[in-house]
Amino acid sequence: MIEDTQPSIFDNLNDPQAIRRKFQIPRWIRFFCWVFAIICPLGVAAAVIFGIIGASPDIAIYGIKTSVLLSLAGFMGLAIFGIKGAAAIGILLEKDWAIKVAVTDGILGIVMCVYQMIFNPWVTTTTFNNYSETHFNMRLEVLLLIPYLMKMIRIRQQWEENRYAKQAAVTMNANNDL
Repeated sequence: MIEDTQPSIFDNLNDPQAIRRKFQIPRWIRFFCWVFAIICPLGVAAAVIFGIIGASPDIAIYGIKTSVLLSLAGFMGLAIFGIKGAAAIGILLEKDWAIKVAVTDGILGIVMCVYQMIFNPWVTTTTFNNYSETHFNMRLEVLLLIPYLMKMIRIRQQWEENRYAKQAAVTMNANNDL
């Protein structure tokens, strides 16, 4: 009799060493995931509703600012909000694709921030009726996006290998309750 030594997809199902995916993510990232999971879908829905009724919503992210929904900046802003929301919801729900979207989100965010810092003036002064305002175009989001991207890249392989950890944790808890 020949034994089948190929690994099965169910091998990790009852792995007692398996760690739930959500515990691979640091608390500060989980906090921001909750924030973006709530704000991004609401923001995109509000912008679309305001666009339908004819109001001009203000959209601003990573230095991209617009009040015209049907413009390149408007589409880019809504797309970035959509990607951020998808990444946040995917991470919270421990989906297989979540880390790939999160890495894309991190790279896109860093590229957009660096682009805005290079191609927009560092300091702008606006004067209106003898009132002047000074704006500094230093994108501080980069200070959180870089560690976010590094962490997502670092845990990507473990996230994909630990695909059945959620089921394993649930099975272990069910067995312990008996």
